[in-house]
Amino acid sequence: MDIKVTLMEPKTWVTVGSVIIMLILGLGPLMTGLEGGTDHADSEHPELMESLSGEDKEAFVDVVNQELFVFGLWNFTICLMFLAMVNLTDGETQAKLAMVAAGSLLFVSGLGGYTVNGDAYFTEWVSLCAILAAPMLITGYMKLNAE
Repeated sequence: MDIKVTLMEPKTWVTVGSVIIMLILGLGPLMTGLEGGTDHADSEHPELMESLSGEDKEAFVDVVNQELFVFGLWNFTICLMFLAMVNLTDGETQAKLAMVAAGSLLFVSGLGGYTVNGDAYFTEWVSLCAILAAPMLITGYMKLNAE
């Protein structure tokens, strides 16, 4: 198969972006949330962790780990949906779904990271999602206009 044709397909970029997001923003937070412990709560909310004690500290750590788990699960699930959408469709529908996947990736993964970490890594997460979403939008738009 011609590499140029493959790179011009929205399906290629949705697959690449989805796999990267599943590994970084899916499995990472999912496994950290499952593991438990105070590592994430200590590193992202040090002032609050110092002010809490006893049961309050344990409850806060549990909430942080639950947020991480849900964020990871959500990213993993949405990426599986993206993969199913673009692999089960062709043509104009695939192009439109690739553009929807790019917008969802930016909103859910990029801005959703704010709920987990606050300001920490917000710029980095949104930048990563924008870099991954750009080829999806571009190839989806090009395929939509070509047909």
